[in-house]
Amino acid sequence: MTQTLYEERDRATIRAERNNTTLQEQCPTYFNEDVWRSFCSHWRNRSFKEKSAINAKNRSNLQVVHTTGAKPFYKYKQDLDQKYSESPTVVQYWDETHKSKNTEEFASERARLIGNQMREILATKEASGEASHDWKTGISALVEAQGQIKKNRVLGLPRVPANAVIQALQDRSQPTSSRSGAGSSRSGPGIPDERFDFP
Repeated sequence: MTQTLYEERDRATIRAERNNTTLQEQCPTYFNEDVWRSFCSHWRNRSFKEKSAINAKNRSNLQVVHTTGAKPFYKYKQDLDQKYSESPTVVQYWDETHKSKNTEEFASERARLIGNQMREILATKEASGEASHDWKTGISALVEAQGQIKKNRVLGLPRVPANAVIQALQDRSQPTSSRSGAGSSRSGPGIPDERFDFP
């Protein structure tokens, strides 16, 4: 199983404490020793430690916590496509990326509220005869459930501007001839449809 660099560092730290050695002496077998030493030097650097402390504080303030680890959302979505043998709904995607893998409980209260709000929005659309299982409708419900957009981000989507997501949804609603084209330049970076995994 592939480990991240920081997981390797944590394992090496434990080995060093157990064996009363330095972190530098606990180089993983598959690592180049010179590269490992350079990482150890980087981790001891004051600037790195200060930045790490700031990041830890910022993470503690997060209201919506995801459970995908270091894997990018779009890659996680590709894995879920294989798991479900078809593209999962946005609600399934949200649950998979924001629930604990051990307890099946949401990792944060805000994530639970957004998930429930999405379900209510989609149930209302379905009751009124609107399609509620396609990705366009699901992402629209996610944007609505999130409420106020902060820092131009839609939670749970790849790191692209929220205004670009909304523009993409609007473009998908227009006849093909009137669209500006997938991936065209808008108020943010190009956003090809496959980036959002629209089926």
